[in-house]
Amino acid sequence: MSSDFLEQLAQMHVAEPPPAFDRQLHQRVNRSLLVRHLVEFFTGAFLWAFGQWMRDLPHGSFIP
Repeated sequence: MSSDFLEQLAQMHVAEPPPAFDRQLHQRVNRSLLVRHLVEFFTGAFLWAFGQWMRDLPHGSFIP
């Protein structure tokens, strides 16, 4: 065994990931990205609509 830590690490055996690991990882990442995109879209759309409403409010175009 070599005394260099990196050489020791290179010689160590690493177990293979489970067969479904890639699929599970992609599903988790895709789910979190979808939720993030939806939250960003709806908050952005709400803020845009609110800004449009606030812009038109002084002009009397607001009808209750």
